[in-house]
Amino acid sequence: MGYVICFFSMLWALVWLAQSMARHGKQIWGKALPDSAERKRRSCGWLLLGLNFLLLWYLLGLALALLIWLGYATIASLIIALVLSYQPRWLRLPGL
Repeated sequence: MGYVICFFSMLWALVWLAQSMARHGKQIWGKALPDSAERKRRSCGWLLLGLNFLLLWYLLGLALALLIWLGYATIASLIIALVLSYQPRWLRLPGL
């Protein structure tokens, strides 16, 4: 169960980081986000990535956690890249 939580939190964090970039934010929302919203999304995305790594480290140890974390980041990045290419509005997450 912890692996599933880690994967979806990785996906969520990378979506927040994509939303914090001006170009991707325009793709997703149709307009540029205010600087404060971009900063909030960026900081929440990095915080969630760090917490995700710490959870994996707690569950698996350092070496395996790093390997799994990078694998999850790769898969989540590919998913987000495909969604940004074809249906960017699907990345509108509630909150923040």
